[in-house]
Amino acid sequence: MSAQPKPKVSTARVKELRDASGAPIVDCMKALSAEGVDGDLERAFTWLRQRGVAKASAMAGRTAQEGLVCVAASADATLAVLVEVNSETDFVARNARFHALASDAARTALSIAAAQQQQQQQQRCSFELDVEALLAAQVPGSDGVALRDALADAVGAIRENIRVRRAHALRADAVGAYVHGAVGEGMGRAAALVALDVDSGSGGGEHAEVVAAAGKALAMHCVAARPRFLDRGAVPEDVLAKERGIVTGQVKDSGKPEAIVAKMVEGRMGKFFAEATLLGQPHMIEEGNPKVEAHMQALSKRIGGSVRVTGFARFAIGEEGACS
Repeated sequence: MSAQPKPKVSTARVKELRDASGAPIVDCMKALSAEGVDGDLERAFTWLRQRGVAKASAMAGRTAQEGLVCVAASADATLAVLVEVNSETDFVARNARFHALASDAARTALSIAAAQQQQQQQQRCSFELDVEALLAAQVPGSDGVALRDALADAVGAIRENIRVRRAHALRADAVGAYVHGAVGEGMGRAAALVALDVDSGSGGGEHAEVVAAAGKALAMHCVAARPRFLDRGAVPEDVLAKERGIVTGQVKDSGKPEAIVAKMVEGRMGKFFAEATLLGQPHMIEEGNPKVEAHMQALSKRIGGSVRVTGFARFAIGEEGACS
């Protein structure tokens, strides 16, 4: 007995599935003609999604080196997050569907950070967000869709490996943010956040805009200057020991008296702190490039209060992040 010919799929049905899924026309035709689908749009969409997810698993070993860093902040700018979402190619990183996914990831991260803050699960001003928890969380305004499922849908449509690499949150009286090379609202190839603690009087009224501008300028500086640590106290002991060993080796055979050698070591360690710590760096955005610490002291005096940098986070595509 010969097999029954498969019913012909209408062009309108193929177009409807393509519009709903974003998949190529050929794949839409295959999906609608597949065994057990029989032209049903919902089953065809499931068929496409299954193949998209399977393809993503097959591509999991590839390196996703392109992508975007996204920023999301609360309305009062007291809480903000950085999220890095990777793709395999720059072409996909410029795709509107990818932009939508990156935005979803940032908004979801912000909702998680806000929930942790409300439940007092986080006492620190600077804290990492767990990526697995982020993927399991529901995207705000999505009728219960988990970020993991939104990512799988995007992979099925874009046909390229995509991953959420990392996420970090800052909370403070004011959080400044800056996105470098923005390709959409709150997203680009690099971004930074800076947390500022402000005394009860100086952050309000006429000084609020001054503090906000200072936070943004400092975030711009972070993107350009790439600080590794907040201040000297934030540098881990093993990093200090390694650096001190290096500079000691540089000067120990100089033939100088021991007291002079010790001063040379301390001088070179001072240079290390000036390059590696945010508060020790020359402010690249402010006129005259004062040290960041001195600039914040001057700002405090200007507004008649106290403004302190309590943390920062910097992400850039293709680089290790710095958070302190």
